Amino acid sequence: MKDFWKSLTTFQKVKFVFSATIGLMVILFAILNWKQTEVHLLFGKVSLPKTILIVLSIAGGFGWATLFGMRRSRKKDKQITILETKLQTLSKKTASIEEKQ
Repeated sequence: MKDFWKSLTTFQKVKFVFSATIGLMVILFAILNWKQTEVHLLFGKVSLPKTILIVLSIAGGFGWATLFGMRRSRKKDKQITILETKLQTLSKKTASIEEKQ
């Protein structure tokens, strides 16, 4: 372990300590918020620990954002492809006109 630690740069050491601290804070948060909470859904009630409820909410929000972000990204990719094709066509026309002159 000492060899590993010595091989790290200062930035990597700071990053490691920061990540470990954040990890411990997340574990502490999970332990402190493990009380059961009743969640009312459309089809009934579910009893979950608060930590699990928060993690599920974050995962759902991430999934939602990813889904709609992918749609927007695909639209932009199509537009870029169309514009690149037009640019190549114009470049070829310009080159052929210059050759004629």
